[in-house]
Amino acid sequence: MKKVRSLFDLRPLRCFMIVTLILSSWIIAKPCSSKAASIKGEKNRLVFCISPSIVSLDPTNHRSRDTQIVLKNMFDSLTTRDANMKVVPQLAESWQALNDTTWEFRLRRGVKFHNGDDFTAEDVKFTLERVVKEGALDGKTSPRKGLFEPLSGVKIIDDYTVHIKTEKPWPILPLMLALQEILPNKYLKRVGTQGFLKYPIGTGPFKFVRREEGKLLILERFEDYYGGSPEIPPVQMAPLKYLIFKIVPIKVEQIAMLKKGECDIITRVPSGTVLILRTTPGIKISGCPATRSYFAEINCTKPPLNDPRIRLAMNYAADMQAVVDHILQGFGTVLPTVLLPNAFAYNSSLKPYTYNPKLAKKLLNDSGFPESRSIAINCLEDDRKFASVIASFLTRVGVKSAINVVDHWRPEAYGKNAKWDIFVGSWGNSTLDPVGILVPKFKTDARGNFSKYSNGEADKLFSLAEGTLDPQLRENYYKKIQEIIYKDAPMIFGYAAEEFYGLRKRVKNFMPSPSGMMNMHDVYIKNGK
Repeated sequence: MKKVRSLFDLRPLRCFMIVTLILSSWIIAKPCSSKAASIKGEKNRLVFCISPSIVSLDPTNHRSRDTQIVLKNMFDSLTTRDANMKVVPQLAESWQALNDTTWEFRLRRGVKFHNGDDFTAEDVKFTLERVVKEGALDGKTSPRKGLFEPLSGVKIIDDYTVHIKTEKPWPILPLMLALQEILPNKYLKRVGTQGFLKYPIGTGPFKFVRREEGKLLILERFEDYYGGSPEIPPVQMAPLKYLIFKIVPIKVEQIAMLKKGECDIITRVPSGTVLILRTTPGIKISGCPATRSYFAEINCTKPPLNDPRIRLAMNYAADMQAVVDHILQGFGTVLPTVLLPNAFAYNSSLKPYTYNPKLAKKLLNDSGFPESRSIAINCLEDDRKFASVIASFLTRVGVKSAINVVDHWRPEAYGKNAKWDIFVGSWGNSTLDPVGILVPKFKTDARGNFSKYSNGEADKLFSLAEGTLDPQLRENYYKKIQEIIYKDAPMIFGYAAEEFYGLRKRVKNFMPSPSGMMNMHDVYIKNGK
């Protein structure tokens, strides 16, 4: 008779379900004394809770998705994405590739910055050069430079036409430009970086009012807004008078505020509380497909982990389907590599590694994995639970491990002399294109390749994919790359969790984007209440 695995066979998962139940009861019972920021006499306002502090009000000086949620409402980009993730015009009216390395962008006329200055080609050139030039931020290089490495220059043709040059064919340039908001050239040069940070201005639907660092940011409707992308109707001035971003680091406090009506929208609702909040009066849950992959990178150059049999054994030892079923309450997908199913060039022929502890033990024995060898697992505090589950899975196949919580998402050292064996983490890919995750994670010496994985055949395919504008060729190359990565197993492949937002039912026309960028200029409050 086949033995049925119960939840009680999965001790680490059981522990986290208990934690979830405790958390849920705490959310239901705990009163909240926090008060949302208010503006006297003005009811037409929306309070949006985010967890981490805003990194910077300069859109060229951060790499934070939460910060970009805020900035997207103060600054517009040349392009943006609609509800179907299609790239559409915003500050640009149109674009075309003149040749493999030159793009022409025609800019929208009549757009004003919040101080009344006209938006022109000078602002585009200034912004993009501020991102890609070394030391352009008062001697510091923009942390966004890595996103735009192929970009080599911007030439102004006239006030409303620019040519953007790239070092090699870069077919996703229009897509990537949706990630970079445009700065006011004249104003920033006049007031300097520090002056700009005190009173930032953009072309977006909301303008700066006041900031209390680490606490809140108040924005007010920009009355002269041009209306946004004509391909995302309605084209209009924002219905909301005030948009307030409140910094609340602890998720249970955010949920308590939402339940009491002290905030209107929260992000990243934990999977274990989704069903509870769905039955809570006055609250609704809105979801969208994932744009972040969770995994555990393996130090591929450090013996004995340079043996692919050991890395395969670790994948067979990890029951990711149980993680999705019991920790994520089914709101997730097990991945065969790291590319998401809704991403361009996803290889659907690959199936996730199945849980097979017997095979895992055999591979470990065949490789001669030493019984005394302990695996050092590093992770951020936010990833401690996932790291603990992985450690428990390894224990069940006879591999000892120890978890070390670190304070940075990037390891301090790489390679065979690094102190870590496994680095548990995640990587967001709002572009939903392989260049946003396959390239940085698996190309030799790429910026996000912590495992120091290297495969010559994959590198050749990366070069071919990066050297063509043909979408079919790009798709074929990236699918082959995924097959190579799958076999080499440079990480314990994990999962993608559905992303949920909690909001008061009075909030209307809020549509979370799979890109993670929340444009609030069409959102309104019913009856202004």
